Amino acid sequence: MPATGRSLAGRGRRDLLLWLLLGAAIASCLLVLAGNVQVIDAIGGATWSDTQASHLGPARPGFASGHDLAALGGWGEVLSTMLAAGLLWRRSLVSAKVAAAAVVVSLVVPYFLAPGAGVVVLAVSAAVARARREPRLARSSSPSPS
Repeated sequence: MPATGRSLAGRGRRDLLLWLLLGAAIASCLLVLAGNVQVIDAIGGATWSDTQASHLGPARPGFASGHDLAALGGWGEVLSTMLAAGLLWRRSLVSAKVAAAAVVVSLVVPYFLAPGAGVVVLAVSAAVARARREPRLARSSSPSPS
């Protein structure tokens, strides 16, 4: 059974898989940004209503591909968040309820509004645990054996 007295900060700094998931999440956010910039460039300075954008936008070069790129990045962020929640649970750094809540929030909140919104659940859990000085996520007061 994994030790629960270790802090997320201490274990997270040495966890290669967690670093890889963080890198994937950042790369996914950059894909969303690049896709949205591409859509903005395709629209240019035109002021369209939603109806006009849905009819006129696809004819502009970069409009559809920008949306596709942003969607790919959004789903990448959702997947990264869900995998990070599962990893933190498997490492006994968050409870099963917190990990499940992060996954559910990531799936329920639309990826195009807030990709990977479950990260907020994990961050709030870490902040609350730290404030309460819980050993799961809070920095322990005594050094834990490595």
